[in-house]
Amino acid sequence: MKRFAVLLILLAINVSLAQAQASRSAISYFNRANDRYAKGDPDGAIADYDIALAFDPHLALAHVNRGIARHDKGDLDGAIADYDKAIEINPRLAEAYCNRGNARLARGDLDGAIADFDRSLELRPREPVTFFNRGNARRAKADLTGAIADYSNAIAIDRRFAEAYINRALAWNMRGDPDRAIADSDRAIKLNPRLAGAYINRGAARITRGELEAAVADFDQAISLDSRSTTAYSNRGAVLLYRDTKAAIADFDRAIELNPRYATGYLNRGLARLLLGQTAEAERDFDQCLKLESGLKALLEERVDRVNQRRMMKQ
Repeated sequence: MKRFAVLLILLAINVSLAQAQASRSAISYFNRANDRYAKGDPDGAIADYDIALAFDPHLALAHVNRGIARHDKGDLDGAIADYDKAIEINPRLAEAYCNRGNARLARGDLDGAIADFDRSLELRPREPVTFFNRGNARRAKADLTGAIADYSNAIAIDRRFAEAYINRALAWNMRGDPDRAIADSDRAIKLNPRLAGAYINRGAARITRGELEAAVADFDQAISLDSRSTTAYSNRGAVLLYRDTKAAIADFDRAIELNPRYATGYLNRGLARLLLGQTAEAERDFDQCLKLESGLKALLEERVDRVNQRRMMKQ
């Protein structure tokens, strides 16, 4: 089972004292929080946003950026609470709607996310990041036509938006158009050759076209750029499943090591073990897969039947 790389983008805000009606102390802590966040210290950033808001509870921009830091730490409820407060203070703050949309998307509230992205675009109709994020929500709803339209709008506004090409490639391939998926991936790589997602999505499109060697090369490159990409290991393992089953198991092992709750990893490793005649080990993997994601039962049964038929043909 091939998977794709999906990217999300949040909108942060910088402010100077002249741009906001806030105390000098609040702005000072706000700006230091932004610096800390930019340096990869979300905890320090949240601490400073807390202080800024203690000086000025109505500094909406601090609520927005603290929401981003909380989102990064997985605190979606806290992030949404911050965006709610920012919108209460300033109902025309487009960034707050956009970022709340991303938090709702992460929670699986696709309709709520799209409503927020719609409102953000009403307030700021030429923001490419918001089109990009709404495209992600529409893709998650299986509205591939709408997703492609949103990614295309993002690209029309910003021709160098590499991530938009990456996610449009994903949507093209899901719609059964690997040629356009590869063209978009190529463009993303030309813009930024260090984005692993571009190689992952091009590799997935090459699988669709039956270009398995080229697909493996793309996944190799993705792993060289991001050695913690569960998707890259999983996809390479899927290509190797019938070609080099032991190597496929090594890739699935790595994917599961990176994400122990990766149900598809257990499914695929179980199939590989079944191919090697390791029935007991395969059953353990299938059980774990269904414990994590019971909705995969039909797919698992289909894949097991396929593997068993292949084994019978070899006997």
